Amino acid sequence: MNKAYFKESLFSNLKMTLFIFIIGLLIYPVVLLTNDFTGYYDGNYGYKSTSQVGLAITYLAILCYIIPLFKFSYLHKKKQIDYYYSLPIKRKDLLNINLIIGFIQIIVPYTIIYFLGMGIVFLKTDIYHFIWYLPLYGISIYLALGLYLFNTFIYTRGNTSADGFILLVLYTFVFYLVYAAIENFEFVRINYKVNFDSTLITFSPFVNIGNYFNEHILYYGENQFGGYLVDNFHWFNYVYPIILGIIGYLGLYFSFKYDKAERAEQITNSYFGYRIMIPLYYFLVFFAIVKNTTFAMYIILIIAYLVGEVIHYRKFKLPKKTYIIMSICIIAPFILYFILYFIATTFLK
Repeated sequence: MNKAYFKESLFSNLKMTLFIFIIGLLIYPVVLLTNDFTGYYDGNYGYKSTSQVGLAITYLAILCYIIPLFKFSYLHKKKQIDYYYSLPIKRKDLLNINLIIGFIQIIVPYTIIYFLGMGIVFLKTDIYHFIWYLPLYGISIYLALGLYLFNTFIYTRGNTSADGFILLVLYTFVFYLVYAAIENFEFVRINYKVNFDSTLITFSPFVNIGNYFNEHILYYGENQFGGYLVDNFHWFNYVYPIILGIIGYLGLYFSFKYDKAERAEQITNSYFGYRIMIPLYYFLVFFAIVKNTTFAMYIILIIAYLVGEVIHYRKFKLPKKTYIIMSICIIAPFILYFILYFIATTFLK
């Protein structure tokens, strides 16, 4: 690792890290200072006001989306990418150092505001089970690492900052959409535990694990413990961020070896970009609604597809292959639906 570049990058980002920290203070500790934690009824069905730990977890999740946009925006600007690639630093070191600095910008402000918030709550009330703040913190760190690596990889697949941001949004929901499209058919059923589907949006583990441990912080060992959030918690919330992180780092490692500086500001043509995501989204949405679709929905989906391709190519005159692929995406869901229906009604009775 290039120590000189690491040191320079670390100190040059101090102002931004401080700004992130100040925002975190306003989101979590300041809110806690104004909170009244006395609304507590000690009975069989007692009620405690929320610990507000979800604010810290939400802050962490948001940073995992924002930091990649700042740390790797240089890949989308010709002058900046030429400058960075001209430095006497290996691309692997450039990648790893920027990843580490970005993660520091996430973890350091989060850690300070998390434990500062815990301290404020501890001083204001003794009605919570504070020991559960510790495992939640540890788990949240690796949740953040997994999502951060995955989001960074997806963001860097765009050749402009706007394309990278749009891809981030698309990938946030695409895995859930795959599941929803399959599960929508009454003759195709997936055996899964309750709430498995709720883990598949990329930020969902933050929500689910935050709620799960908040329940422990509030009620562990009490009569009220073991409600819906605990009983329906799925173990995949722990695994999914690891999978995302592995995909993210491997994608970054190999793409950085072969990406060319000339791609900056050009049309995004990565196989992880629009050329796959637009047809895939269209196919999955149509597949999910094909048995109940209307002519109006049919037209809306076609318009949405064309708008997506206009954004992709940055022009209204689209290549012929765009219309060919769109036609396939229109016809394929019907064909697949009838094939599955035939199999289910003929062989799976």
